[in-house]
Amino acid sequence: MKKVLIANIFGIGDVLFTVPLVSNLKKRFGNAVVDYVANKRTAPVLRSIPDIGYVHVYEKDEFVDLWKRSKRLFGDKVLSFFGRIKLSNYDVVLDMTFSRKFGLLFMLAGIGERVGLDYRGRGVFLTKKKKIEGFEDKHVVEYYLDLLGLMNVPATVREARIRRTTRRSERKTARTFLVLRAPSTRKAAAKDNQAPLDFVINRHNE
Repeated sequence: MKKVLIANIFGIGDVLFTVPLVSNLKKRFGNAVVDYVANKRTAPVLRSIPDIGYVHVYEKDEFVDLWKRSKRLFGDKVLSFFGRIKLSNYDVVLDMTFSRKFGLLFMLAGIGERVGLDYRGRGVFLTKKKKIEGFEDKHVVEYYLDLLGLMNVPATVREARIRRTTRRSERKTARTFLVLRAPSTRKAAAKDNQAPLDFVINRHNE
């Protein structure tokens, strides 16, 4: 049984752009387990999506607060979080964190196949990578679906499936992000004189 971890620690829009990966992985591998690493705000939506198993919740502010209060407690939390990932024995991680630190920790957690987008050298610990200059010439979903080709998985499903049990407001938000080409992000990024992908990463790091 194939065990896959998808890691995206950004906001709801970017996380939803990764959801079509799930249907394609399940279609290709049948009984595959597909879990996620996501932040606390996006976890409820992910839990409402068919075929997603366990959601490992990573909340950056909690780690930052512990780092300020106690390096020992911070280290314990990091070891606990990635220890749970290691115990899950994932075969592959689709890493959309754009983080060298996460890449290193996924490697140390024993995930042998680490697939992702290499943006400005951040993919140094990826075993399979696609180099990009940013999200500029096509929809973000298409960039993520390109990663399936590195795993020999056909990208035949290009839309996310969201259960009707989610709140109407959540479904509306999900559909909006999946249909639009994130113009608000592009405008905000242009205002700050940043590339859209840099803007998303920097917003998370604030």
